[in-house]
Amino acid sequence: MSRSSATPRPVLQWRAGTPVQALERPLPRETAVGLSFDGRPHTVLMATPRDVEDLALGFVITEGIASAADVLDIVRKDEALGILVDIRLAPGALARKARPRNLEGRSSCGLCGVQRLADAVRPLPVVGAGARIEHAAIPRALAALEAEQALGA
Repeated sequence: MSRSSATPRPVLQWRAGTPVQALERPLPRETAVGLSFDGRPHTVLMATPRDVEDLALGFVITEGIASAADVLDIVRKDEALGILVDIRLAPGALARKARPRNLEGRSSCGLCGVQRLADAVRPLPVVGAGARIEHAAIPRALAALEAEQALGA
């Protein structure tokens, strides 16, 4: 798996009053990062694939799981579904380990509370043909938006 944090992608730029322009933009790349402690799954985060070892150490410290001195090793393993990072703690740190996450997220990427990569990265359902929106409708909608938001005035 590439450790690049951005991938160049072709995009179309739409601006009012100008023709559509084809461009290439670097888009941030994110992947699922599964954190485990001594081989036991703890949580899955979405992150760029760079510096995940630093991410894991920061997570340990900021979540109050252990001190930096309690971390014996951080092992990264690239998988098809994402990246597994196992944090190996000193035996004395085991009593302070945090509970696995059990968070509910209703309007996010959907990873809140997930502990394993396989649960985080599921196949997407096939979506049939839907509504088509023509380009000219977008600037019209944006122009009408201000008039419809009385509290914004």
